[in-house]
Amino acid sequence: MDRSDPFFIVGCGRSGTTILRLLFDAHPDVSIPPESHVIARLVASWPRMITAGGVDADAIVALIGRRLDHMEIDRDLARARLRDLRDRTPRAATEAIFAIVTERAGKPRWADKTPIQVEEIPTIAGVFPEARFIHIIRDGRDVAMSFLERPFGPRDVWDAARLWDRLVRAGVLARAELGPERYREVRYERLVASPEETLEELCRFVDLHPRPEMLRFFERGGSGLTASERENHPNALHPLTSGLRDWRTEMAPGDVEAFEAVAGPLLSDLGYERRFPNRKPTLALKAFVEMRRRDVRAGRVAAARALRSSTAKA
Repeated sequence: MDRSDPFFIVGCGRSGTTILRLLFDAHPDVSIPPESHVIARLVASWPRMITAGGVDADAIVALIGRRLDHMEIDRDLARARLRDLRDRTPRAATEAIFAIVTERAGKPRWADKTPIQVEEIPTIAGVFPEARFIHIIRDGRDVAMSFLERPFGPRDVWDAARLWDRLVRAGVLARAELGPERYREVRYERLVASPEETLEELCRFVDLHPRPEMLRFFERGGSGLTASERENHPNALHPLTSGLRDWRTEMAPGDVEAFEAVAGPLLSDLGYERRFPNRKPTLALKAFVEMRRRDVRAGRVAAARALRSSTAKA
């Protein structure tokens, strides 16, 4: 792996991806902006981004403009860099955008922390065949409690369990495809319990020399975080601390049982203890019905959005 190659931090939200981003962003050689959501969008729309004269910079900025704003990248500067591209590929466009990030930070290397890209690992791995992926995993019951305290994301424990199960499974599937040279899992619980040892291993994985300032990320006062990120990640302004949340004492037994009815098998596969290892038949049926109901609802929402879009274009 070349020391300039990017790496990607992925995982289910509320699993420690932001903390991991801040740890690496404190390294003098790496800059990681707010979540990008850029690469898969470029790949999916790329044929429409090409013109006879090169890439259509205006079309690209129109496609990802809101993400550029989130990354605090000036749209006009992005257009200028994209117009200068000679290589008409999604990779070249991505590198042009992230070059603005590294130049602004005065660092030689970029990485990307966009949790949901755990489902897009195959796409990103195809665009960057030398890139590596760090998948951070946290006990799903703690993840569920964290989500349900926020105004975004899952609305109940059933949704939280299903989301965690889906995203973590996507990463585990990528593990088999990429192998240990390109994919590494790290447990949130181990990161906060043994930060020095864990960071040293992760740094070696992405070809970085560990630096002591990484563990002092909190001294930067949340610089690099957007206002919403600071609001939604208050612990990002403090040293790594174990035991900030514990489902064993804080989660209602009924919610634990509901979560495990949906995601219990994956919890067991990952080595997490279960309070209800044997699912009640009625609860297992309810989990199935809840998931099917949400599938139908999601399908209806997608169909309504598609109809509104087609109507607007007409």
